[in-house]
Amino acid sequence: MSVADAVLNRRTFLKAVGAVAVAAGLGPALDALPLEAADATAPAGAPTPTPTTTDLHQLAFELAYDPDQIFRFVSDQIAYEPYAGALRGPLGTLWSRAGNSVDQALLLAALLKESLIPCRSSSGASIRRS
Repeated sequence: MSVADAVLNRRTFLKAVGAVAVAAGLGPALDALPLEAADATAPAGAPTPTPTTTDLHQLAFELAYDPDQIFRFVSDQIAYEPYAGALRGPLGTLWSRAGNSVDQALLLAALLKESLIPCRSSSGASIRRS
C-alpha cells in the first residue's frame, strides 16, 4: 500500500464517520458546509473556508480532515500576535483567532491530531550570545 492510498483511506474513513454522525444527528449536514470544506479536492489556490465553529472536532470536520486545508486555515485565518511562551493553547487561539507562533503550532497540531494525521512538535530555549 502506498502513502497516497493510506491518506485516501484515512480521508475516506473520516468522511464516512462524519456521514454516520450526521445521520445520527451528531454533526452538521454536508450541505450546511462551505463548498470548499465539503470538497477535499479543492485546488491549492482556493480560498480557505471560514469555519463557523470554535470546537476542534467540528473544525476538523469542516476542513474535510485535509492537512492542506488545515494548514491554510491556521496560516490564513489565525492572526499573529507577539508574546512570550504558550499563553492561549489551541482552543484559546481558535477562540481569539490570534496567537503567537507557539500557540499557532499547538492549534495546528491539535487539528492534525483530530484528523488522525500523525504529527510532532518540539520546542527549546533560545540561546543568546553576547
